[in-house]
Amino acid sequence: MATEIIGSMRYLLDQLVQGVPGVVGALVASVDGFALASNIPHDLPSTDAAGLAAMSAAALGVSNRLVGAVGREPAAELALRSPSGHVIVCRIANVAALTVLTDATVDIEQLSDVSRMVTDSIEQLLRNAAAVAAPRHVTP
Repeated sequence: MATEIIGSMRYLLDQLVQGVPGVVGALVASVDGFALASNIPHDLPSTDAAGLAAMSAAALGVSNRLVGAVGREPAAELALRSPSGHVIVCRIANVAALTVLTDATVDIEQLSDVSRMVTDSIEQLLRNAAAVAAPRHVTP
């Protein structure tokens, strides 16, 4: 993936982490479980970007199977809550996932609004990258 795209994703993650009180980390993972960009502090216990990316992709895959019981649309979001915080995994089109880690003080409505803007922006980045990378046919 192009360095500019990764840099833009990191910038969006930084804005999410710094802009929403209670958000302690975020990452973008491919649907096959690879970390594309992350802002995960090193002091979070047992949390590394590679492992979190793999778990996020797997969790979203399981969520898709579960919501299949009520329809054909894939899961848009998976929210896990505990007394100490939340893990939110948001689908980005059919190619990636945004995972957000929070403490218990986060305003879920604010997080939802900002996460939606971030996922929309990342989806647009990925669509633009795919359009640029698509082979072009030249008609003689």
